[in-house]
Amino acid sequence: MIDPFAVPLLTARRLTREGATSRQIERRLNTGELVRLRRGLYIEGADWSRLLPEERRIVRARGWAETSGAAPVFSHATAAAIHGLPVFRARDERTHVVVPLPRHHLAEDISRHRGTVDSGVTEIGGLRVTTLARTIADLGRFETAEASISAADAALRTISPLPNATAIADFRQLALEFLPPRAPGSAASSRNIRFADPRADRPGESISRLYLHHLGFAAPRLQIEIPGPRGKKYFVDFGFDDLRVFGEFDGDSKYRDPIFLAGRTPEEALRDEKYREDWIRATTGWALVRWTMRDLASARALSRRLASFRVRPRAA
Repeated sequence: MIDPFAVPLLTARRLTREGATSRQIERRLNTGELVRLRRGLYIEGADWSRLLPEERRIVRARGWAETSGAAPVFSHATAAAIHGLPVFRARDERTHVVVPLPRHHLAEDISRHRGTVDSGVTEIGGLRVTTLARTIADLGRFETAEASISAADAALRTISPLPNATAIADFRQLALEFLPPRAPGSAASSRNIRFADPRADRPGESISRLYLHHLGFAAPRLQIEIPGPRGKKYFVDFGFDDLRVFGEFDGDSKYRDPIFLAGRTPEEALRDEKYREDWIRATTGWALVRWTMRDLASARALSRRLASFRVRPRAA
């Protein structure tokens, strides 16, 4: 694990003070030993390679804060990463900031959004950033639906890790209040905020919900508890009550994730999962269909996967 708020940022002055020449710095950049964040500011390549995509956004934000004249206010996908939300299928990798007045001299890798910096702003890890509710509202206006809903689902889990209808309703209302009436993207953002659900616990499940909705499926139940043998509890991602079908999204790293493996080998985990699946089918009489991130390339791809198991919306 590496803390993106604490990973060292190296200035050209520091590297020179430690004895590196400009030619040596350039050579280290060419070999990947160093990664340039901004002009005169670097990070060790080994540190960079260990960072997740969202963590790299945080480090790039730190780089801009380090070299910017005034303390920037980070927003949109950058703010989402700083808040610890997933940033999945976002439009670009640029660092997003909000500014009160138009400016035309920002670097190409900085995306500027006009807005107030006097409210809806907080501080995390020494960085000024739009609040969680404002960030979700902004994402819905600017980002893809996949990125927006994945982040909104995660935000609801952040503010209400246990089901709490009041806390969820309050957060939705707060986010909606940040949407300018009739502004471009506000209607889409409003729909995404209302669609968000904290029970979808990873981007693959969030995107699955989105595509199932687009495909015309009745809203499935989420995180369904099924009694297992000897007092165990099994949970299934999706339940299509009208079809008597369970659905599960399998992440690409499921059988490599130490948390999921819990000390088991991948082979043992696969065996246990097969036993679990057989138990669920036998005790409920329902079918169970799985899909992966490959099947979430688009709504059409998910439709093909489900149709191959004769799972279609009831109206189709």
